[in-house]
Parts: sequence; C-alpha cells; structure tokens
Amino acid sequence: MGILEVLFLIKLLRFMNAAADCSISACGIDDVPVRFPFRLQGNQPRNCGYPGFDLSCNNRRTTVLKLPHSGDFLVRDIDYRTQQIQLYDKDNCLPKRLLQLNLSGSPFAAVFHQNYTFLSCPTQRVMSRFPIIDCLSNSTISVLATSSTNLVKALSSSCHVISTLLIPVSWPVQYNEGFSSELSEDLLLTWFSPDCHQCETQGGTCGFHGNASQEILCSYNSHRGNISYLSFSYLLSHIFITIFTCKLEKEKERKEHIETF
Repeated sequence: MGILEVLFLIKLLRFMNAAADCSISACGIDDVPVRFPFRLQGNQPRNCGYPGFDLSCNNRRTTVLKLPHSGDFLVRDIDYRTQQIQLYDKDNCLPKRLLQLNLSGSPFAAVFHQNYTFLSCPTQRVMSRFPIIDCLSNSTISVLATSSTNLVKALSSSCHVISTLLIPVSWPVQYNEGFSSELSEDLLLTWFSPDCHQCETQGGTCGFHGNASQEILCSYNSHRGNISYLSFSYLLSHIFITIFTCKLEKEKERKEHIETF
C-alpha cells in the first residue's frame, strides 16, 4: 500500500509541476481564455501547449492564430469540449482569405466542406438580385459565391468564374439550395490530436505528463487551469501520514509478535 501511494505521489507531482505555470491566460480581460492544447506565446511556457497550437497577442490585445500557409487570423472563440476554434479576418474580408486558404502544416481541419464557385459579374447584371461579397466588389464588378451549379450555368454567359473550391463551412447547405452567399460567417476549424474531448466533457483538463513528456494526462481540479497548492499540500501530508501510520502499526505488530515468544 505504501509503495503504491508513493508511486502515485511521484506521478501526481510530475503532472502538477508541469502544469504549475500553465494557468489560464488571455490577451485581454474579455478576450479568449487560453489553455492546453493552446498556449499564449510570451505568457505561458512552451510545455503548456501542444505543438502547432501557439497563439499570440496583437497590439490591440486580441488573440491571433497564425496558420503556416495562410497567415494570421483573429480568434473569436475556442470550444475545448467540441475541439473547435472560431476565426475571423482582421480586415473583415474572410472570402478573400478563403480563396487562398491552405490548412496543410497545421493541426486544424474544416468541420464541414462545401463546394463554392466564385463569380465576377458586371454590377448591373447582378445588382439587387443576389447577395454579393462587398469587400471583393467595386462599382463595376460584383463578386458572388454560390454552391448552386444551376446558378453558375445561368450566369456563365455574362460572368467570369474566378474559382471553384471546397470551402470550410460551419454547416453545409443542401445541394443547389439558395443562390449565393456572402460567406460572412466565421471560419470554424477543428482538431483531432491531442484528443481531449472525453477529458473535457467529464470536467477535466488535459496537459503534458511532465515537462519533457509528450504523454497526455487528464487532471480533475475544481480550479480549472490553476493548481491548488493548499489541496496538494493536504494530499501530500495525508499520503505521508498514512505511510508513516502503516509503518508504526507494522512495527507495533512486530514487537508484539516478538514479546509473545
């Protein structure tokens, strides 16, 4: 019993040492809370985050995620239970970013994909008829995006097809449903590794098992993202008292056994 408790204590101590400096951080008071698997550069040590999950703060104290091949996006929200991150463009022109989006080299993937065709049309041809993408349009050219192949065919004689590609969407529309979209919703991405879904759902917090380890452990702590040293001291004292008491009892039993002979 004593040996098992000591081994448990060592394992717990390693985990708590690794998490001791990994309390929840944020770029601003009302900004996104950052914790494992993410880490905030400059605020949290490297061992606080999983590779590829580094975030930073811009000069407006807003959280930034840099995708290797697509540049910086601002972080609207992080759902640690569903493992989804919600991003938006600092210039409020997400469709322009989607045209060149490349998620390779990052741990993130689209929650859903849908084929969209981007069309460049004379403004007078589409004015008031379809939602257009304002940030890509001007006084003479209107750009729209549609998932409807029928609309593409109908406009093919007067509009130029810019590109047809799979676009990350939060929920796919039915085939040929509707006409066009401004694609103004935030970019919703997910990640599969590390898989902390079950841990988070059960109220736990993921973290590395030791500063030099890539093993993931789940910690259950009422103060999420912060180590309760008072509770730890109590646990530590309890374990050592239990071990010491066991040794005293065994010594007492040994002496009583000797006295009987």
